Order: sequence, then C-alpha cells, then structure tokens
Amino acid sequence: MSRKFAISFAAVALTGLFAAGVADARGAFEDSCDSIRIFNHTNLSANCKMRNGNVHFGAHIDLNQYLANDDGRLVWRRGGNFGATCSNITVIHPQIGRMGATCRQRNGMTVFAFIQLGEHIANIDGNLTIVEFGPQHDEL
Repeated sequence: MSRKFAISFAAVALTGLFAAGVADARGAFEDSCDSIRIFNHTNLSANCKMRNGNVHFGAHIDLNQYLANDDGRLVWRRGGNFGATCSNITVIHPQIGRMGATCRQRNGMTVFAFIQLGEHIANIDGNLTIVEFGPQHDEL
C-alpha cells in the first residue's frame, strides 16, 4: 500500500468517525444533542444521537465532578464541586453549549459566571462523556 493511499484512507476514516458522532478534540456535544438542560442542580441532560441513528433520550453527566468555582469563575477541574458555591445553574445558550451560574467569590460577593460545556463534553455514541486533554492541562 502506498504512503499516499494510506494517508488518504486515514483521513477518510477519521472524517467518518467525526460524522458518526464520535467527537472532535474539543467535545462539541451540542452539535449532535438537543433538549440540553440542567436538572438536580448540577446534572447536565440532553437527547443525543447515536451512531446507528437512534437517539439516547436523557443522556446525562454530573458536572459537579468536573467543574469548580475559582473565585467566581467556572473552571474545569476534576472533583471541582462547583455546586456547593454556585446557584441558578442553567444552560443559557444550548445551541452553543453555554452554561451560566451565580457563583460566590472569596470576598462573599456573587457574580454570574459562564463556561462553554462543549470544550470538554462530547457525545460518544449517545452518551455525554468528558474529553480530557494531555498532561499540560493539569486542571482536568
């Protein structure tokens, strides 16, 4: 097999994986899920397409395990427990996977913080899954 053919084959295969709802490096679950919402304070729920064309209704993930409140900023951090210091948690722009919450700062004041959930959440065959990056990203 020629090298040019092998590279072309690999590119086609990868394109097929992404089109099948596997996920790109940033997650982008919002591209293949709808009815995106928060329930039980910190749980993200969505209806997500599966590879076979069916829909997984009510796919969910507990964001409290992956998000933290860092002085009024929502950040990705394993075991972050943001729900302890944030309230009014809601998906404010489901079409782009943006979530917001009122979060307490160290000085006791509260601010409305935002985070792009698609940065680290992917739809993997109908399941909401965390996409982790390399070792240079120590927060997740």
